[in-house]
Amino acid sequence: QNQDRKHRTYVYVLTVTEILEDWEDSVNIGRKREWFKVEDAIKVLQCHKPVHAEYLEKLKLGCSPTNGNSTV
Repeated sequence: QNQDRKHRTYVYVLTVTEILEDWEDSVNIGRKREWFKVEDAIKVLQCHKPVHAEYLEKLKLGCSPTNGNSTV
């Protein structure tokens, strides 16, 4: 929760089973998508959105390296 900006961020863990070439936001508003390994995403986010990088760091610490399930 960011008290200064009056907003909250929710993080959801998803398992990707299919990647669509076109999806609603890409067609309607031209949204782009880029996939990252968690470690690479953390590096990128540290420059632009450090709070979000912290979320991924915590997520990475709480997941099993073999199956991605939470160990907490």
